[in-house]
Amino acid sequence: MIPSEIPSRPWQTDLFYVQQAWFLVVVDYYSKFPFVKKLHNLTARAVVNEMKMLFAENGIPRSLQCDNGTQFTSGEFQQLASQFGFEIVTSSPHYPRGHGFVERQVQTIKKTILKCRETKEDIDLALLALRTTPLSSNIPSPAELLNGRMFKSTLPGKIQPSKNQEEVRNWLKVRQENQSYYYNRHTKELPKLHRDQAIYAQDPVRKTWNPARVVKEGDSPRSYIVETGTGTHLRRNRIHLRPNNAPNNLANNLSSLVPQGRMMSQSSGVNSQELTPADNSANNLSNSDQITRPSSANPQCSTLAETENSPRKSRSGRVIRAPERLNL
Repeated sequence: MIPSEIPSRPWQTDLFYVQQAWFLVVVDYYSKFPFVKKLHNLTARAVVNEMKMLFAENGIPRSLQCDNGTQFTSGEFQQLASQFGFEIVTSSPHYPRGHGFVERQVQTIKKTILKCRETKEDIDLALLALRTTPLSSNIPSPAELLNGRMFKSTLPGKIQPSKNQEEVRNWLKVRQENQSYYYNRHTKELPKLHRDQAIYAQDPVRKTWNPARVVKEGDSPRSYIVETGTGTHLRRNRIHLRPNNAPNNLANNLSSLVPQGRMMSQSSGVNSQELTPADNSANNLSNSDQITRPSSANPQCSTLAETENSPRKSRSGRVIRAPERLNL
């Protein structure tokens, strides 16, 4: 778990975007104050117009963190960032936990709106109560953290001056460290991947693992640029990548990923007519991507033919048997 940095001052902070159920939700990370804007359509122009009004009322943030939706990757939104002078930071594709804070806020707001529609209550009053509720016993409400004053709501209460912001930041940091500690107790950090390493990349739609190759590390933490078998470059989070440790398929996977311009026949004394298709695929690799095949002269190293004839085993060592089907 990589905790986000606690900003030094309200509104000069990261903003998290998400669009769901025709509502645009913008959350200030320091104060946890949610802004909810209803959209009449999902075009980039509608999102840009709402963001302009939001910046005019509350100021321009330092940076905005959002998902990879077309509204936020469009040219109009990029032009807005250049005109207003803020940075756009995108999360890893198909990895909602990368911006889990705003996802949690979206769930809370969506449940509040659905509850108000069922009970015929005012949605704006419900959102006001959500914004004026203290975060904990020693941390003020989001409205007080963002605006430096307490909001008057329909609930009875006494308006008191806000506490020192530096003290609030320390409390937020302690609470964040506690959350990180309890989360990391049941997790482990995955090993890093190196360049040109053969891997499997998960298809986010079909949930299948396809051979790929690591091109380089991405700009964001635990993000990698990978190349698929078709030559397409994708950015994926480390949780969607697995190292390819299979010795039988390593040569075939790498040969399918090497560009045609880099493929050349390997100079050796072996007759090309006696090579199998798997051998030809391995010999067509470039000199930088060649894979040394085990020699039969070494008693501790089995040949490729012996490896293919040996029974397949799972990771736990269990022999995998082909299913027996009725030949009807």
